[in-house]
Amino acid sequence: MSLHRRSTAVSTTYRAGYLQSPAWWARRFVFLIALQQSGSLACVSCTNALTVRAAHLHHLSYGGVVRNPDGSWSAEESDEDLVAMCVECHRAIHDLFDHHKHWHTLGRRGATLHAIAHLRRYRLTADPTKGPHHD
Repeated sequence: MSLHRRSTAVSTTYRAGYLQSPAWWARRFVFLIALQQSGSLACVSCTNALTVRAAHLHHLSYGGVVRNPDGSWSAEESDEDLVAMCVECHRAIHDLFDHHKHWHTLGRRGATLHAIAHLRRYRLTADPTKGPHHD
């Protein structure tokens, strides 16, 4: 899986298959409930509070995404491979990946961590009249 969200056969299978699978929805729910119970359900980029329903999860690694021989999916991601984000920051991360090729040299985990730092810096220096996000 690349850093992109472009419609390749692999990413389409991932989005239409894995992200719609019962395994992913169960994994997503367990991860987000644990964050909520610990009091840390917030976007890792802008730090805005999130709800379980509205939170997006971004994969730092696809190592735990497993397609079984029967076509079903297993969600074996470690907690360290997932980060909670608001929809705006999640889109911004992928926009950075899609439009700036240098991110690809860092690998998915490195690119994500650098992109989060970049968005945080942007948020701190952005015009406060434009709101908390990256419009």
